[in-house]
Amino acid sequence: MEFRPLTTADLPLTRTWLARPHVAEWWDGPIALEPGLRQVLAALEGEAIGYAQSYQAVACHGDGWWLDVDDPGVHGIDGTSLAPTAGPATSLGDLLQAARRAGAKYLVTGAILEGGSKVSVDLYSTGTGERIAHHADTASGPRLDGAIGRLAFQSLTAIARPEGLDVGGGRAVLASTSSIAAAGHLLRGQTKFWQDDYAAAAEEFRAAVAADSECGLAYHRLGVAETWQHDYPADHPSEDR
Repeated sequence: MEFRPLTTADLPLTRTWLARPHVAEWWDGPIALEPGLRQVLAALEGEAIGYAQSYQAVACHGDGWWLDVDDPGVHGIDGTSLAPTAGPATSLGDLLQAARRAGAKYLVTGAILEGGSKVSVDLYSTGTGERIAHHADTASGPRLDGAIGRLAFQSLTAIARPEGLDVGGGRAVLASTSSIAAAGHLLRGQTKFWQDDYAAAAEEFRAAVAADSECGLAYHRLGVAETWQHDYPADHPSEDR
């Protein structure tokens, strides 16, 4: 599979995909070339099979989206995938075969259910076709970004197991929160802490608390960072400057 930039000539085909009922339920507005987006078509063996767009999450704050994300490196992704121009809907077997041809080890499929309030995700091994994990989440409001973020995090941890990945000190983080934003702040805060930058560590841990107020590890690490920052200044010369 390859990705190429969306062009004006691709817009009519892309509009037909976005007009399909199961896509139109969540796709808002017309499709056009936009400078603030990275817009691409996915092609398999030369045939266009899907559209995707990515954007900086923090740039969406003005529209009320991704409000729990403040890392400029986080990007959102939207689109339609493996959309045939004719014939029956693509089967799981077709999706797995396409993923194998693309060299992918895993396939993620998803669905928006219950009138748009619930999201489900299934993770498959392309080698065996076995379903590795199934997760579902319900949005607490009209936006799905929180639910999708939690599902992405759960899929990530599910992949880590069969891959035999050693997450080391991140294991406690993965077990402590279902928020990608909170996990990112916790990991960055821990890095700052080991670099003796306790003020920056505390700032990251506060952001983790804001992203997930139920994450006990975030409160604990914030307390430790503030203790070292304020109670033991003589032990970290970098704070004396």
